[in-house]
Amino acid sequence: MVRARCFVPALFAFTLLGCAVTHPPDYEQLASEPPLVAEATRGVMYGVAPWSWELPDGRKILLDSERGSLVSGMGLYRLDAAFDVQFDGGGTRLQCATQPEGPGLPSTRFGCWDEGGRTTFWFADGAACTARDIGAMETMTTPECWRGVLDIGGSQYRVAYAHTAKSKIVVDRVTWTDPEGRVVQAANIVAEARVELFHPAPGAVSPLDGDTLVLHALALHRYSQLASM
Repeated sequence: MVRARCFVPALFAFTLLGCAVTHPPDYEQLASEPPLVAEATRGVMYGVAPWSWELPDGRKILLDSERGSLVSGMGLYRLDAAFDVQFDGGGTRLQCATQPEGPGLPSTRFGCWDEGGRTTFWFADGAACTARDIGAMETMTTPECWRGVLDIGGSQYRVAYAHTAKSKIVVDRVTWTDPEGRVVQAANIVAEARVELFHPAPGAVSPLDGDTLVLHALALHRYSQLASM
């Protein structure tokens, strides 16, 4: 069931209750089904955010944080974060950072990639989506800035967030759509220690892509938490 709660990052310093939300296409249809839930590992003490998650099939996802800080107020907004996310036991390891730098990298608010270069994600790229200071306020209320493209081995999935219908503030409900316009994953990442994942019929994506999509949802959840500290 879709939550009625709308999440607003610390840049706005309040939470809206009962607000009307514009969701990406097909989100509400997928979210009407029982979710696959990733929950923060129980019995573990956490600081700012969980670093261990468990799936219903018993697998665990680990998050290794390199840095995470936010300065907000008096016209300043500076988010500096870097972390890795990976299934316990190996496989794809996503490395994620705010405003990543390097040869060939676009100017982007947030990005993820793996060591082999098979997976990349660039989010809120372009000059119109400023990541710092006064410009960040406009970015946070521009739905076009809360979109990106996740590329997994040449398969591209467009990522889009929900937003409040009137104020255009981002809401942490996300979809991943393939080039044919099919939503292959939706996620409700509003809750601090619980991620609800929604998938269409089995076989919509390969097992490897499916695992990477799950890791990516956890990566966006971590990014959301950092942005709202």
